[in-house]
Amino acid sequence: MPLPKAAAIMGVNPQFLRIALQQGKFPFGVAVKRKKWSYYINPEQFREYLR
Repeated sequence: MPLPKAAAIMGVNPQFLRIALQQGKFPFGVAVKRKKWSYYINPEQFREYLR
């Protein structure tokens, strides 16, 4: 799931979600740093989190 879409559903700024994923604050996604940050949000885990 695209990060901007997940942020919109949550009602938060995309940058807030990026930083939270970098810090491991949410169970539905991960952030990986190589040359730059990459983000993955698992759609099923995201839906479960919102319940």
